[in-house]
Amino acid sequence: MLKLLARIKPQPKSQHWEDFFHGRETLLWEGKPEPGIQKKLGVIFLSVFGLPFLMSGIGSFVGGLSALLTGSFGGIGTGFFMIFFSLPFMAVGFGLVFGTWIASYYAHQFTRYALSNKRAYIATSWWWHTMQSYPITPDSEFELVEGRFDTVYFFSKTTKDSDGDRREKKIGFQYIKDGMAVYKLLLDVQAKTIERDKDKP
Repeated sequence: MLKLLARIKPQPKSQHWEDFFHGRETLLWEGKPEPGIQKKLGVIFLSVFGLPFLMSGIGSFVGGLSALLTGSFGGIGTGFFMIFFSLPFMAVGFGLVFGTWIASYYAHQFTRYALSNKRAYIATSWWWHTMQSYPITPDSEFELVEGRFDTVYFFSKTTKDSDGDRREKKIGFQYIKDGMAVYKLLLDVQAKTIERDKDKP
């Protein structure tokens, strides 16, 4: 399945970090998430949340097929309606129940990380290829979370939901082996950034 996806999806215009660098940037580190299903509690929660959608969709689909088999004009119309009505529910349910496990399991093959002497980069390539960069500034705050695999956060942003409640989202290099080394590199980059700012007239 992954080989088929690799053949049909658009290819990235460049696979070299240096092509995305701006100014005098030097690659200091690159990596990717370690294999395995991460955030299992979150994945389980989404699966349980999606189960009613999946079951409702399957129930409506089976009911629609049963109505089609009655052969009457009203039964055919009801059957087609129930089948088409069930498709969005089955799609959402399948995505939540099974898709979250698949996405978590294969995330390490579609996510790459890099750190230069100025910015942190996160590249993803599920279908479309995206490149996100985050400048390391004197005000940047870093957080190292150690575990079986480490996560290093270097950026956070606040968003509002539909109710107007604020939520903070942390962004970083997730589930990597050498978290402490990357954390120290970030501190070194920040220290040099502070020095450069001091030297400016």
